[in-house]
Amino acid sequence: MGDKLHLRSVDKRANSRSPMMLYGVPVGRMFFRGAPRLVKSGARIIPCRPSPDTRIVVEAYPALVAEAMLGARKGYKR
Repeated sequence: MGDKLHLRSVDKRANSRSPMMLYGVPVGRMFFRGAPRLVKSGARIIPCRPSPDTRIVVEAYPALVAEAMLGARKGYKR
């Protein structure tokens, strides 16, 4: 009951889907499949998993990058 699809502040800013979503666009399912692979790789995951590995993983929001470069939302996917 209530807020089941929690959004982080950056999710709200990017107008993105909740990382908890398991249906429709299954963001949660992709996370549960991908996260163990990232951990197994040994790469640094910024900011939550420091490692001496030179490979670095950073979560990015393409819409926010496009907005910063193009100005207000202009449908960068089209």
